Amino acid sequence: MSQIAAPADRRFRRSHVKPSRSRRNRRAFVTPLVTSLFLLVVVLVVLARGRTVMAQLGVLQVDRVVVHGNQRLSKGEVLAVLNGLRGESLFWTDLDAWRLRLMSSPWVRDAALRRSLPSTVDVMISERQPIGLSRLHDDL
Repeated sequence: MSQIAAPADRRFRRSHVKPSRSRRNRRAFVTPLVTSLFLLVVVLVVLARGRTVMAQLGVLQVDRVVVHGNQRLSKGEVLAVLNGLRGESLFWTDLDAWRLRLMSSPWVRDAALRRSLPSTVDVMISERQPIGLSRLHDDL
């Protein structure tokens, strides 16, 4: 027996078998979920790394402390109370803790600390007013 070679008919198509509906629905649900989880993990890793990098940048560290509102308390005394603030990260330092430390001074009635970019902390002080009575000989 001899075989006869015939040219392929271009109109001939194989029948395509479609996958079942349940498999397609599962894939349509799982693929976006896995993609979203992957992107969430990537964003969290980038944010964690970014926070570390920002904390270590010299530009974002406290370089200057500017004092306003002091009359009886000298600038040097205020800076002595805030010793250690210079060199900390401008964004991650706890200014409330530094405020409480400044409030421990007997002259300070109230204080406010504010971040000022690129590397400054502004300190606004409200001082107590001295009130005193004295007796000189028989006079009050």
